[in-house]
Amino acid sequence: MADWQLLLDSLKSSAYEYAYFVDGEEAALLPSLPVVFKKDVGCRLAVTIDSILLNCHFFHPSEIEFDIDPREIKKQHDAEQIFGFMKYIGCLLNKEVILTPENDQAVLLFRFAPDVGEVQYIPPPSSQ
Repeated sequence: MADWQLLLDSLKSSAYEYAYFVDGEEAALLPSLPVVFKKDVGCRLAVTIDSILLNCHFFHPSEIEFDIDPREIKKQHDAEQIFGFMKYIGCLLNKEVILTPENDQAVLLFRFAPDVGEVQYIPPPSSQ
């Protein structure tokens, strides 16, 4: 859970606008991380970048996952904001960050790897 703690601590000093929710109500702080991952407690981290809402529902302690409504990505600037957030997380944690369609982690759309330093488009297998 060290990556989770690092991300949550880093958001506090970042320029990103964020809010915590516990059982649907906005909260000043999240409960402890072990409590956050209990199924009987509904916790959510909402990060807003311009008008784009990224939600983290704390599904699993070993994976940091945000969801985005693709309808909120209306122009190149919006995509660049998402890519910037991917870079932020990847550089912070020194880990690869991927963008996939909802419920399909096998299909990569974009990837950020800290050793490469930029977000890369991953073409579909049929067009490679």
